[in-house]
Amino acid sequence: MSAQTRLTNPAALLERVPVRERGGSLTRSAWRVAITANEGSGTIVRIEAEGGAVHFRGDGLFLGSSPEEMAAAWEALARSDAPPEPESMQLG
Repeated sequence: MSAQTRLTNPAALLERVPVRERGGSLTRSAWRVAITANEGSGTIVRIEAEGGAVHFRGDGLFLGSSPEEMAAAWEALARSDAPPEPESMQLG
């Protein structure tokens, strides 16, 4: 999907998923948005790395898209009407 391509009738599902770096032993959480549109379907995973860096990985419609294109699509499509999950306080 190029930056000029607009999706028609997109529907998105935002969810939290576990991710692991290649060769790493630590499992982290990331956000994934699954998108279905008239043009097809695909996913974008948003990973927040150490130092505040953000990385995107695309699949399906977004396979081969640049990080800038995926970031723009993420901003436009990654919305959730569900209430945020409660966070546990880490005491001790």
